[in-house]
Parts: sequence; structure tokens; C-alpha cells
Amino acid sequence: MADAPSSSAGIIPEMGQRGNVPRGTQSTTVTKARAKGVPNMEDFEKEEVLVAIRGPKGEANRLLYPEAVVSRNIKVRARNAESRKRFDNTDTKRVVKRAIAQMKGQ
Repeated sequence: MADAPSSSAGIIPEMGQRGNVPRGTQSTTVTKARAKGVPNMEDFEKEEVLVAIRGPKGEANRLLYPEAVVSRNIKVRARNAESRKRFDNTDTKRVVKRAIAQMKGQ
């Protein structure tokens, strides 16, 4: 499950970029989604940032702000969906490019 919350924190990890990169969703992805009117692409509120902190401080914040865990997860699911669309588009372009190169090579 791509958007399963972590069992230890209850926070859905933000896909953001391919591979094991600890950065969030690219700003251009969020900006384009906002321009298209995609819901739940608002900036994270202060508490939503706090609940994502790792370690004891994050654990304390998740206990203090359980509603922020829920609202953050909603926003992250929306961002992840947009990231998957971007990945799919990139992959499609690569496949087409390879197919054209193979056709020219024959």
C-alpha cells in the first residue's frame, strides 16, 4: 500500500521524489496541482509539521495534536497522488522515446 501510515507514528510518508530521498513533494508539483484546483494541496499547518518530526519530540507532538496527524495524512495522500501522476508521465515519455529510437534503429 503506497499510502499506508507508518506503524510506529501513524504518519503517511511523503513520496515526493523517487528513491530514498528525504525530501517532500517538489514545489512545482504542488504549484501545478493548486493551479488545477486539486483539493488538499494547502501548505502544512504548524502542527502538521510538528507531528511529522521523528523521535520522542514527534511522538509527544502526535499525542498533543492528533487532529494534525489526520489532516497531514490527507494532504500527504493528495501530494502522493500528484507525484505518482508525475512519475507515470515521466515513465511514459521514456518508453515512447525508447520505442522511437528502436524504430529508427531498425
